[in-house]
Formats: sequence, C-alpha cells, structure tokens
Amino acid sequence: MQFKRKEPFRYSFTSPIQGSFRLFIEKDKELIETKEGNMEIIDLSPKGIKFRSKLNIPVERTDLHLHITFVINEKAIEFVGKLKWKRQSATDFIYGVSSFGDDNLAEDIVRELKSFSKKKIDES
Repeated sequence: MQFKRKEPFRYSFTSPIQGSFRLFIEKDKELIETKEGNMEIIDLSPKGIKFRSKLNIPVERTDLHLHITFVINEKAIEFVGKLKWKRQSATDFIYGVSSFGDDNLAEDIVRELKSFSKKKIDES
C-alpha cells in the first residue's frame, strides 16, 4: 500500500462527501465504460482522493482509470485518476486514487476546499 501523506494540502471531511465514479478499462486500444458506482469521499487533495465504496475494485489492474464526479460548494468537480491502493474494512473498501495531473483541476480543488473550510469555521 502506498500512502501520499507528504502532500502540502489534504482536507479530511468530518462527514464524507457523496460522489460517483465510473471505471474505464483499456481493451484493444478502446475504452470500455462501466456503470456508475457510489462513493463517499473521506479526504481530498489537489492530486488525490481517498474514498469508500461497497464495490470491490481490482486495484492491481493497470488498465483501469476512474472518472470521479462530486460536488463541493455547489461546484461540480470531475476528477480522472488511477487507483493506487485498497484496504478492506468490515463493511466496504477504502481506496486511494491519484490524479493524472491536471493543473486546472488542482487549482479548482484548492479554491473549493479553502472556501469549504472557511464556511465550516464560520458555522462553528
């Protein structure tokens, strides 16, 4: 298992954020898309997501890409990345995903997380 805890900015949610994902599988130079799966985002950084799902995804497959969609501060975020690790809990699976390095996406995530965090502090 690989954990990237040295990133400069990672936000852990007190209540997970709901999202969805689709797997894209590379086969014969084509991408095959799966049905949508539900997820709960546990923490988020500009370059990665830690999430929980009931689905058992084979993390060892190198031909899988994830397309993750979620909303933070009423802004829809689309995150494309690759599974890095998986851990099984009593009722579900926890995954780590790294992004493919979209700088605009990273900037959007930082901006929305700062705003989200400020709103949480103001509500306290």
